Amino acid sequence: MQSIRVAVVQSAPWGWTDASGTPRGSIVEGARRLVSHVAPDLPIKFILAPLERVTHLMTTGEADLSYSLNDPRLSEGAVKVANLGDFHMEVWRLPSQSEPQPFTIEELRGAKVGIAIKALQQTNVLEHSQVVALSRPNRLLQIMMAGRIDAVMEFDVLLNYSAAQIGLQRRDFDILQTQALTAFIWMSKKSPLIDARQLWAEAAAAIGADQHFQESTRKSNYRARQQYAATQTSHKLGSALIEN
Repeated sequence: MQSIRVAVVQSAPWGWTDASGTPRGSIVEGARRLVSHVAPDLPIKFILAPLERVTHLMTTGEADLSYSLNDPRLSEGAVKVANLGDFHMEVWRLPSQSEPQPFTIEELRGAKVGIAIKALQQTNVLEHSQVVALSRPNRLLQIMMAGRIDAVMEFDVLLNYSAAQIGLQRRDFDILQTQALTAFIWMSKKSPLIDARQLWAEAAAAIGADQHFQESTRKSNYRARQQYAATQTSHKLGSALIEN
């Protein structure tokens, strides 16, 4: 086996490629930690792709590992290696009053709600909403703020990350908390690693993969806020130099 192929859904804070072409993100960091514990001599090949492509790669055996939800489509070609914990789905909208506040499912009746995970179309939360499927999760808030949709539904960690990128926080929005979904490390049934899946499961437990994944995601959100603050400071300094 020449390398361990890890398929990652391409979306910050989970996984993306920086300006130098290096894969980054909480899933990328978690995978590096896990592989270095079990197979330190093998390089990692990251494959960043949309969710549908990741599912295909795991089913065909073109990828060995992935991190994803309890997806029935994925379970046809892969097995769970470790539990990464629960992630909460939330619906965010711009404040309807002077102060942001919680709201109810009933208030979504007839509203245009943007989603990036197509499976959410079937949830009872959106059964009376006009669902708009969008391909770029990190742009959901910007699209809503531009007035094209009324609300967005996504993981709370991704929404927090997206808000941080534009200098906002969750307290700036009306929020409806919905169900929690469990994430797992998956291994392709066609991977050469499959006979050693128990070893990988034990390694994930030993290094606290679930806690590390949660902490990496939190740090990604914090870094996004720092990057936005640095960008704003740079713009202000540039304006001051021009004015002077």
